[in-house]
Amino acid sequence: MWHGRYQDVEQPWLRWYDCTGCWVLTSTEQESQRAEQERQRAERLIAQLRRHEVACR
Repeated sequence: MWHGRYQDVEQPWLRWYDCTGCWVLTSTEQESQRAEQERQRAERLIAQLRRHEVACR
């Protein structure tokens, strides 16, 4: 059992797991995960650009 919020309802929920034992994410969780990965990617690219800018001076 997992206690959390799904579609604006907070209560205990059954969760599905894949064959490796990881939760099968809801569409909202998938979107949040994608957004976080994109944020991290953008931060890495910004850091690379800043390093390149310093190296070119």
